[in-house]
Amino acid sequence: MQRTASKLIGYSIGAIDGDIGSVDDVLFDEKLWTVRYLVADTAKWLPGRRVVISPMALGRVEPDEKRLPVSLTKKQVENSPDVDSRISPANMTDPITIIMVGPIIGRWGCMGRGDVAS
Repeated sequence: MQRTASKLIGYSIGAIDGDIGSVDDVLFDEKLWTVRYLVADTAKWLPGRRVVISPMALGRVEPDEKRLPVSLTKKQVENSPDVDSRISPANMTDPITIIMVGPIIGRWGCMGRGDVAS
């Protein structure tokens, strides 16, 4: 089953060791139509932060719970780049960004056009 990426907005995000916030946005590669990053709003846990998470870290969507698990710890999320300061066309291939958030094209890369596997 496929679902539109916009339907994930507002889903809670669960790290390995607890919830970290909710899905705020999904960033796409405009040329390849692939998901580059998920934007997590961590306001309840880390006030004022919106961090990027690689699609490689995403688990299976839990639609009944409106939850998206990730294979990261809270510490890894805390150390992830802030979306407003790290993500720009100029640094999408920056080695530090790749180390922090994973490969640029994640496991959903082949889906394209806003559809993601559940």
